[in-house]
Amino acid sequence: MDYFLNKMEYKHKFSVEEIAGFIVIALIIATAIWMLSGSPTETGAIIGIFAFVATSDIFIWKKIFSVENKISLGFMKVKHDMGLMENRIMNKLNNIEGKIK
Repeated sequence: MDYFLNKMEYKHKFSVEEIAGFIVIALIIATAIWMLSGSPTETGAIIGIFAFVATSDIFIWKKIFSVENKISLGFMKVKHDMGLMENRIMNKLNNIEGKIK
């Protein structure tokens, strides 16, 4: 069992964008907690939280679109491969049809 657990070791390296996203989320939480303790003005806290939320949304959308682009490239490759297989099958069927006649 230990052999399989060692083989399944998962290593993920965080990119700069992911680290920045985590920092922004931490700043949102920190500002909200700071606001609950009464230190910042409401307007300043709302502006800060809004800026942090907007920044985190930008990071999230950027990550989603990069994954979407990778998926669309994968589908384009599969479509091309399917077209090649279709051509091979049609050629073989035509050869069989020619031999039958």
